[in-house]
Amino acid sequence: LGDDLYISRDRFTLIKGDGHMGYTKGFERIDSFGRGGNDVAELHGTTGDDKFISTDKYAALITEFRITYTKGFESLSAHAVAGGTDTAHYFGLLSGDEFTGAGNLAAVARAITSRTASAYGFEKVDIYASEDESPELTLAAIDYILNEDIVWV
Repeated sequence: LGDDLYISRDRFTLIKGDGHMGYTKGFERIDSFGRGGNDVAELHGTTGDDKFISTDKYAALITEFRITYTKGFESLSAHAVAGGTDTAHYFGLLSGDEFTGAGNLAAVARAITSRTASAYGFEKVDIYASEDESPELTLAAIDYILNEDIVWV
C-alpha cells in the first residue's frame, strides 16, 4: 500500500513500488490494480489503431499487441503514438465530473472517486454522460475530433 507506478509500453510493462519492482514482456493481456496510496498508471499506445476506454470503475488500452486493463489508480494517462487512428472513449460521466480539453489533451476528473484519466494525442475522443447527469466542461482549442452525448453545465 504505497505510491506505485505502472507503465505499459507497446511490448512490455513495468510496475514499481515500495520495495518491489516487476517487469513483463510478451503477454497478450495485463491486469493491474492500484491498492491505496497515490498510484499512477501510464499506458502507451502503438503505431496501430489503439482504443482507450475509461469509466468510473476501470480503464483499458486496447492495441494490436495486448489489452491493458487497470483499476484503482488515482491518476491514469494514456498516450497515443503517431500512426493508425487512435480513439479515446469516456463513459459514465456524472454531475460534478469535469471534462477538460486543450490541445491534444482530453481529461476527465471524477468527483466521487477523486481519480483522473487523461488521454494525449488521440485523433478522436468520445464522451458520454450517465442518464440525467450533467458534468462540467472546460474546453480550449483542441487537436482532435470531439463527439459527445451530454447536456453540459
